[in-house]
Amino acid sequence: MTPSNRPPIVAGLERGIRVARGDSLFLATMAAFGLAAVLLTGPLALAHPLEGWSPEARELIQGLVARKAAQATAGSPRPVAAIDCDNTLIDGDISFATLVLHAETRSGTGREDAGTVENRVATAYRTYDDLWESGRNVEACGYLAGLLEGMTPAEASALGRDALAKAEAMPRCVRTLAAVAGRLPLEMEQGIRLRKPMLALVDYLKAAGWEVFVVSASAEPVVAAVAARHGIDADHVLGVRTVVQNGRLTGTWLSPVTWRQGKVDALRARIGRGPSLALGDAWTDFEMLVDAEAAVLIGRGKADLLAAARARGIVVQPRFEGEQVLPPCPQ
Repeated sequence: MTPSNRPPIVAGLERGIRVARGDSLFLATMAAFGLAAVLLTGPLALAHPLEGWSPEARELIQGLVARKAAQATAGSPRPVAAIDCDNTLIDGDISFATLVLHAETRSGTGREDAGTVENRVATAYRTYDDLWESGRNVEACGYLAGLLEGMTPAEASALGRDALAKAEAMPRCVRTLAAVAGRLPLEMEQGIRLRKPMLALVDYLKAAGWEVFVVSASAEPVVAAVAARHGIDADHVLGVRTVVQNGRLTGTWLSPVTWRQGKVDALRARIGRGPSLALGDAWTDFEMLVDAEAAVLIGRGKADLLAAARARGIVVQPRFEGEQVLPPCPQ
């Protein structure tokens, strides 16, 4: 939602946050006058209805936001939302999009034919998949982050921005990769779409004075490119980080790696507590969802995960309108 088409009450809340010169003061003032709960369940909810969310998820989020605003006192910390990136904040995977663009533009002489580039993509993805399927999940995340080795952080972020832009222009489908090393070809999701319901959610939470963090198992510099498209600053991105030497990224990753419990550890190290709200789509997010006061799982048809989420009181948001099981990519 751009500044020009924000509902007036949302713009007014944002101006109020800036004028207050401190979010805790602003929220405390609202609570003192009994305005917060009214705005966040009445006019604000009507003006900014979280379109595209299921009734259950919408009720959970709006109720939590209203409750936090009504409970705010001077000096209390701002509520925090933690949102996974790949297949949660966005429909698609920024790591895979970056892997493809890296193979196309950052390797070799730039004069290779399409088959050579395709082989590089397939080889890189095969390396990642072998690590992942053998249970070396942290190493798999570190491998993808390590593809940025030799770049400056600014160059890595630029690669992430370019990868996102290219993936948005591609069809959303399942791509069959080239066979490498005499093995059967693998399939990899292709394309990325920004989700309007997620854009609306981030706007809604920020207008209510919340801090919004993106917590991802993808490399932090490329996740920052996705976060920026949602109005989230790079200092509110927690992703896989690698050692920087002489101003350039290395292939050595830093702990905690933001995968499963590592997401919880990284966020708690940053804010000193669990989040008020967490959103994710996979087992890799489960610990973060459980650590939150309230959580939403973006359902993707995984029966065991859906059952575990519901057993923990986690609300399940079905696929958003227009999203479906991915078809094969056109040949």
